[in-house]
Amino acid sequence: AQQDDIESEEIENLQSSIQSGSDLDDVKATPMKRRRYVPPSSVGFSFYFPNAVWEIQIVATAMQFSPTQPILRNVEKNERLRSEDGEYISVNNIDYQAKDLGGEDEAVTITQAGFYPVFFRNAKPLAGVDVRSYPHNKGMIVTVSLVNHQEIESHASQDHWRLQQIERALFDVQLNCYIQKGEVGDYPSVDYALLSESDQEIELQYAHKKVYAVGHGAAVRWELDSSYRHVVSIHSEFMPIEEVPQVTADLTDPSLGDVLSMAFLANTDQQVNEVCRQLKNFVNTYYQWIEGQEESLNGIENSHLLAGERIVKRMRVAYERIQSGIRLIQSDAIVAQAFAIANRAMLMQMEQSNRIANVQRACNWRAFQLAFILTSLTSTTNSDDEFRDAVDLIWFPTGGGKTEAYLGLTAYLIAYRRLKYRDSGGGMTAFMRYTLRLLTTQQFTRACRMICALELLRRQLVVQNPVYTQQSIYLLGKEPIRIGLWVGGDTSPNTIKKAQQKAQKLAQVDSNNSAQSISSSSNLSYFVITKCPWCDTPFDKNNLFVNPHSFHFHCSNASCDFGKHPHDKLPCNVVDEMLYKEPPTLLVATLDKFAQMVWEEQTQAFLGNKHTRPPELIIQDELHLIASALGSVAGVYEAGLETLLNIKGIKPKYVASTATIKEAQDQVKKLFGKDLMIFPPQGLSA
Repeated sequence: AQQDDIESEEIENLQSSIQSGSDLDDVKATPMKRRRYVPPSSVGFSFYFPNAVWEIQIVATAMQFSPTQPILRNVEKNERLRSEDGEYISVNNIDYQAKDLGGEDEAVTITQAGFYPVFFRNAKPLAGVDVRSYPHNKGMIVTVSLVNHQEIESHASQDHWRLQQIERALFDVQLNCYIQKGEVGDYPSVDYALLSESDQEIELQYAHKKVYAVGHGAAVRWELDSSYRHVVSIHSEFMPIEEVPQVTADLTDPSLGDVLSMAFLANTDQQVNEVCRQLKNFVNTYYQWIEGQEESLNGIENSHLLAGERIVKRMRVAYERIQSGIRLIQSDAIVAQAFAIANRAMLMQMEQSNRIANVQRACNWRAFQLAFILTSLTSTTNSDDEFRDAVDLIWFPTGGGKTEAYLGLTAYLIAYRRLKYRDSGGGMTAFMRYTLRLLTTQQFTRACRMICALELLRRQLVVQNPVYTQQSIYLLGKEPIRIGLWVGGDTSPNTIKKAQQKAQKLAQVDSNNSAQSISSSSNLSYFVITKCPWCDTPFDKNNLFVNPHSFHFHCSNASCDFGKHPHDKLPCNVVDEMLYKEPPTLLVATLDKFAQMVWEEQTQAFLGNKHTRPPELIIQDELHLIASALGSVAGVYEAGLETLLNIKGIKPKYVASTATIKEAQDQVKKLFGKDLMIFPPQGLSA
């Protein structure tokens, strides 16, 4: 029997409360945390022999620790331990000696099910190999387990129980099985008809991966003979290692021309026909690959055929959506101009990053990034598109560039709205949501530079008013393009008053005092933005402009595009009150922050007003993290948010990203109540 292990910290807190004379009712009101750890008593694996004739040899090894000197057993709780020679030694200072157990000297040859004792000490076995066999088809499934059958006295005191747990545990266990007779076959899987569609497709995509055994309580590895056709041994593995193939997003096909160049695509509005010609050539290479996949359907098993057809169908849908995006660019001048502006903004921010890092890097899209933007272009632009109500999920390994893909789409929509709806295209355009605060602030700083580039373009794209020649018309509107961070008060100030208090503390710091300088840096980090997002100039207290009614950042670098004028504001803010007063074009927030929309009336400013359209794009990063209780709550708020936008006449476009997509279709259905479109669609083979 296992006893509950009360945290020592909780005991100390209870004792100190009693000693200090605290009210016992208050002490009882806080339940003590109990931790119950039940270590496993066995480990094993199963494998399959296609015929009933088999013979295996088991070699088990382990290590046991014994105290270097005998310990008195009748120990009371919280007392010191006395050794037999009369010396006192503390519980935590007992010396133990390791002893190896098992090995080839205790190898067991097995031809039938049974229990075979191993690890003898004083002629008494400490453990045993348990072998069980189950008929399956014409063969036999064999399960081999190493079982520690030592017991701990249930009536032992807490300290005595802990000592027994150490002494009677087996460490560094290794279970090895060598095949003497018979041939190990593929391990039987669940009946194919019982698998979900997702699992059926996984079966097809990993059909080339052989599974010869499954582990119980540990992973399992096997070794093949020199022909790589026959299993010669199977081993337990508590720390499995698997080499994951490197994924590359780079295409070096010279036939693609300049299609991935942001500088080339930034001229779409000037040379739309040439751009679209190269885009069509770009997507044709994808079409050729799809045709090859379709031909491969002829060589797969009939049981996998339906799964393969579903996979190929998704590829064809993605291809048609990319083609639709290209046709929209070619036929709609506003779309072409917005696409050019988005590429110009991404180019500017990438060139700026190169200048700051003093490196020469090509300013190109990765193929999947450009393809994703083209895939989502029509449904993001037209609310009546058949895929408007579907969630477009970018699926790519971590660090592959998912963020740039949806930032490019966001830049496009910001430009399109302001070009299409001159009077109402301002206000908030997109929500960008994350589940973790640290990740939210990191992605916020990445998005800031793109927004800065768009704001500079807004200031530059000016034409003369044909009626009033003394007036200028901003093609992207008079309202600045801004970004805001909306997170909890522990990460950034929620009120102008709190921001002012923090700024005043900074002002009181003596810059000559190194200790206080550290404090100054710490206080400045509370404002998240600690350097100019455009030129990277470090900030100090002088870069914060705050009064009882306003807060904003200013760059003090005179050579920066945002520092030339002393009263110029950086297009970013982190104070909730300012976000309500001046709704940002792009709002970056944590998912749980949206609960504020129920309690804080000012959040209605995010949903548009009589002068501006409601937001039209909702981006959910790290989709796989929205699970369990968070997913349940998020689903409720999601329904409320979408209902509000629908009432205002907007059907929002949903975009998500993830590095893992297992059962993503089911998750999206539960979270958003929508269909899922994964990009890029997987092929027939992993």
